[in-house]
Amino acid sequence: TDEQRSHAGWIGASKCEVTFERTLTSTGEMMIQKYLRIVLLVLAGSILCSCTYQPINQAIIPEPEKAKPITIEAVCPDVQIDQCTQVSTERYIKKVDNFIIILDPSASMSKDCSKAYSEECLKDCPDDCLDDCPEECLDDCPKGPKFDYAKNIVTCMNQTIPDLKLKGAFRTFGAPVYTSITYGPDDYTKEDLAHAIKEVISADGVSPLDFAIRATGKDWDSEQGKIAVIILSDGVDMDIEPVLAAEELKKQYGENICIYTVLIGNDKNGRKILSDVAQAGECGFAVEATDLANQAGMSDFVKSVFLMPDSDGDGIADDRDDCPHTPPGLEVDENGCFHAVISGDVLFDFDKYVIKPEAYQILDAIAEILNNNPGIAMEIHGHTDFKGTEKYNDVLSINRAKAGKQYFVNKGINSKRIFIKGFGELQPVAPNQTDEGRALNRRIEFKRVR
Repeated sequence: TDEQRSHAGWIGASKCEVTFERTLTSTGEMMIQKYLRIVLLVLAGSILCSCTYQPINQAIIPEPEKAKPITIEAVCPDVQIDQCTQVSTERYIKKVDNFIIILDPSASMSKDCSKAYSEECLKDCPDDCLDDCPEECLDDCPKGPKFDYAKNIVTCMNQTIPDLKLKGAFRTFGAPVYTSITYGPDDYTKEDLAHAIKEVISADGVSPLDFAIRATGKDWDSEQGKIAVIILSDGVDMDIEPVLAAEELKKQYGENICIYTVLIGNDKNGRKILSDVAQAGECGFAVEATDLANQAGMSDFVKSVFLMPDSDGDGIADDRDDCPHTPPGLEVDENGCFHAVISGDVLFDFDKYVIKPEAYQILDAIAEILNNNPGIAMEIHGHTDFKGTEKYNDVLSINRAKAGKQYFVNKGINSKRIFIKGFGELQPVAPNQTDEGRALNRRIEFKRVR
């Protein structure tokens, strides 16, 4: 019926509408997703283009890097006091008879030692970064007052000084008085000097190094021998006066005094002042405390101040030894060259001039000297006791000298380097009235002539 058809049509139309609505809904979602994809692609492309785009002919300027901390050699590196040991004197001789250590406990020495600064700090820092760099610029500090560090250095020095017969003294300058001597001059002992060092407990006051140097000139008025003056200071707050005082001290003692300075810290002006003070002493030198913070550096310093090399062990320093290869056991003169005296009873039988085997060892030692020192020439002097006629003894003494010369020629020594003389009985060294005295007079002497 029409009513049925109408009802059926409504149902069909409703189904179609629902289907159409679902279709529209699905299509709309797809469109939205598509548009979202497009928007995202556009945004991504914009970002990439903005990163890679550069205007033509415009340089790429990188961002400045943040200043990196840099490490500087420690201004006050640790001193390993337990490793400070006394230097050996083997193949060395004593260089000085007296020494004084002058320590600076003035106010500037109470400031801290530091280890490292940032690069930015170094650009704007005053010359003495150690004292005046802003605290925020320091990467690893503080390491303690310069005063404590200086005491550690001088303590190590005391333990390194060799076992020699010396007179020592210890002087300070700063507060509570301009300068004072707290030990010596007296026979040096490590214990006494260590006690004097320990008694200096704080740093304060001004820096009158010139007062301490001038007072040192009076400390040694009554002493004899060579003097070493060792000054430990940061050189801060000083002018030309210490240099003038050092020149006066040098004029007073001349070649008998040498001045050595040890810079604590890194003050530029202080370094120059201490260097000039050392130069005023002419025979000393200036070093920095960092050079002495290890055992090797301290040992080298102490040897340079207190000892002189003696490579052949003859008691004459190498720089004054004209015969540097003298075998052990031979007597030498002030120039380090042998002056051998061999008694006749070792060289010869009585009234003979044939060399006995017992003499070979000492004659070989002299031959070694001549071979090692081709510039040396030698005289051989023959002597006798007073038994026999004077004429007979003259001939005997010459024959003994000739026998010595022939021995050296046989060892390869050029005969032109050896001269002989006979003195007979004219130069006795002992009384001729006893067998022992006559034996000493029957002798041969070897003397260097050039």
